[in-house]
Amino acid sequence: MKPSNKALILCMTALLLPAAGWQQAQPDYAWQFPQDHWPHDAYRTEWWYFTGQVTDKESPQRRFGFQFTLFRIGVVEEPLSLNSKWVTSHLVMGHAALTDVTWKAFFQRNALP
Repeated sequence: MKPSNKALILCMTALLLPAAGWQQAQPDYAWQFPQDHWPHDAYRTEWWYFTGQVTDKESPQRRFGFQFTLFRIGVVEEPLSLNSKWVTSHLVMGHAALTDVTWKAFFQRNALP
């Protein structure tokens, strides 16, 4: 099995765990920046997008679109009190994509560090 498939299966398995104690997103949440740019450990799942468009300096008519997403998935609500470097309260997964608009090509990758 490809590593990217293993990462996806691991993250999807984490999402199947009971979500009873996690905070739910509310439509009237009062955003406060810059602190809301960072993780909110009370929520089970959150993600950050980085997107944009660029052109080739040598051929300005050649255009690209890019997207990079980081996902944070809570595994346990309270940190475990185990003396181990392997203990974690969440998983992190990344997804990157590049579109070559001119050549009509699309590339993407997933990663679970």
